[in-house]
Amino acid sequence: MLKHNNLHKSINLSELRATAEKRFINSHLQHPAISSSPADLSLIIQELEIHQIELEMQQEELIHSRYELTKSMDELKENLERYTELYDFAPVGYLTLSHDTKILQANLTATKLLGVERSLLLGSRFISFINPADISAFKSMFQNLFRNMETEYCEVKLFTRNMQYSSEHIVRIDAILSNDGQECRIILSDITARKKAEDELHNSEELFRKLFQDHSAIKLLIDSNTGDILDANHAAANFYGWPIEQLRQMNIHQINTLPPEQFEIEIKKY
Repeated sequence: MLKHNNLHKSINLSELRATAEKRFINSHLQHPAISSSPADLSLIIQELEIHQIELEMQQEELIHSRYELTKSMDELKENLERYTELYDFAPVGYLTLSHDTKILQANLTATKLLGVERSLLLGSRFISFINPADISAFKSMFQNLFRNMETEYCEVKLFTRNMQYSSEHIVRIDAILSNDGQECRIILSDITARKKAEDELHNSEELFRKLFQDHSAIKLLIDSNTGDILDANHAAANFYGWPIEQLRQMNIHQINTLPPEQFEIEIKKY
């Protein structure tokens, strides 16, 4: 088999040489022989040298172009790696959704929030991770996004991987359409800590209000600059004979029974 290939190759080379010789003869038959005078030979040598320089310059340009191309490709690779790192390790989750909320792309932060590996997450519907009580709000936001083509947002609670609701997954969803309007890009911001702080503050305020309102002693909340009554408890309302709502519209001077000098001393204590 090898001998056959070598023989075939030898025949092809012979044919090519014969064809080249034939073209060379035809070329010289069609064109007069070039003069071989010293002046003509000098001109030919000069032209050849110029042509050689042109070829060398073209070669240098090709080498430079290849270097620039390689450099550009390296920079592109570095930028892509940098973008991938920024995308995957961002403090917020990034998702790309289709019209039916199918997950097309996801960064690592989103996979952690949803509790599913990326390979299993892609292709699943994002709406299946939302707490049933919040699905209506999400659907409304999603429909408004594609209808109005403006940025929308909502807050929802998410399911974990084993589909058991967890209060640790409360997120704000900021959504925007892609340039062609066919896909939705959303940002998942974990607001669990903020919500917990808000709830604790609300509970603390409620506790303070309850203690304030139900205290047996007379309690008034007064603006020290103007003397306006900001709030009053039930004991104060019973003592002064005014409803709490009415006391909130009054000034301390309207119900004060102390001499002016004594009142100034008392008010400065607080």
